[in-house]
Amino acid sequence: MHVREVNRVEFFDVTRGLLFLLMASSHALTLAGVSKDSPLWGQFWLPNGWATTSFIMLSGLTIPIVYRWKDRGFSAVKAKVHRRAKEILLVMFCSNVIMLVLKLLVQGRIGDAFGGEWWLGLVTFHTPYSISAILIPTGLLMYVSPYLVKLESKVGWGLFGLTSLGAIFSLWLVKITFSESSNRVFQILFSEGIGGFPVLPFLGLGMAGMSVGFFIVKKHSVNNISGILIALMALVVIHNIFVHITDVDISGFRAVSRFSILCCIGVLVTNIKILGYLKFYFSLIGRFALFSFLFHRVILQVVAVFLAIVPVIIPNEVKYSILLFSAMALIGCFCLLRQRVACLDVMFKRLYL
Repeated sequence: MHVREVNRVEFFDVTRGLLFLLMASSHALTLAGVSKDSPLWGQFWLPNGWATTSFIMLSGLTIPIVYRWKDRGFSAVKAKVHRRAKEILLVMFCSNVIMLVLKLLVQGRIGDAFGGEWWLGLVTFHTPYSISAILIPTGLLMYVSPYLVKLESKVGWGLFGLTSLGAIFSLWLVKITFSESSNRVFQILFSEGIGGFPVLPFLGLGMAGMSVGFFIVKKHSVNNISGILIALMALVVIHNIFVHITDVDISGFRAVSRFSILCCIGVLVTNIKILGYLKFYFSLIGRFALFSFLFHRVILQVVAVFLAIVPVIIPNEVKYSILLFSAMALIGCFCLLRQRVACLDVMFKRLYL
């Protein structure tokens, strides 16, 4: 039992690390100004748009497994999960303010940050949010997860899973039906979201991830974990056939199929011995998830500023390579340093990172 738990944690960390690679690649492409026609934006390099939806699904997947609700007592785990949800939302707000202020500083508009309207907009969501906004649905998922665990205990993981898929479809239907709505609350919940992350569709994806986690907890078997991954891969095929026949692409189901592919890659990296160095690296940066999420962005911004002032014309594709390599190499070094220096680890834990 102990070995299985360790392997599961490694798998989660490795998969998070892979997601950071995809996220860093997308940010580096944008900062480098690479043309949208470049193959680097294509799905056959490091696919774009996969990381954000997969992060929320992976968060959902870990909730039933990592927190061990029955072993530790529901009330105690509920308090712990709620505390972590508040920490995530606090980190989201603070990091968002810092990144937005830095952006204003680079743009020469730092005066905006001294106006009351800008700060009020952070509360009313009229001030544009940064990528940190992805932590909002993550924090909300953590906060409502105890009630979802209660629901699953009453209806079973199968019906819970069907409910989550039904929720994904229903939310997509609402979104396309009222796509022209200018109501701000509707936009936040269903379409534009906060920083580009609609709250309810992302919560639906988190529920889908939780249903997979409930299945794994119920079965306690590596074979069954492999089976659920095969089932998820089948969703990829079914989704593609459905799109081909109907020309209707349900974004939530597409996200589920992408997540299944990433999970399969995570399983391979975790279990194939010759990939041991990759497993160590990706599990390292995945272990310190919030730390890696925030600091890889800082590294990218600093390197981008440096490249902008270098008195040499650098092709955008080369800039992209420098940005991506710098971010992944330095965040790996920082995570390794944190792992080996106890006082650093304690300091960042006190900062909820």
